[in-house]
Amino acid sequence: MRTVLALLTLLAATVVSPLVGQEDSPTSRQTLAGLKGVYVQAYVTDSDQAGRDGLYKVQVQTDMELKLRQVGIPVLSPEEAASTTGQPSLVANILVVRNSSGLYASSVSVELF
Repeated sequence: MRTVLALLTLLAATVVSPLVGQEDSPTSRQTLAGLKGVYVQAYVTDSDQAGRDGLYKVQVQTDMELKLRQVGIPVLSPEEAASTTGQPSLVANILVVRNSSGLYASSVSVELF
């Protein structure tokens, strides 16, 4: 169950988002030009229940940081982000609700500030 939940969350964060009305033009591709890195924050609502079932805030944040590093985007510390123009940060909010039957509903939002 933990693996399934983690895979669904990762899938929602990395695959579904690009499919929802994202513009792809030369101008839109330049929007991240000059980005020196981002500070990463992850939030998991109902983290007690989600943690018992294998979805940990720390794991989500670590996975996000790893993916950024793999594509060459530096991950900034809070201090580095604060001293960088625009204070760039990438925030993931994950809301997890489990009903009495053990079924999950989740909402994932990822925002770049």
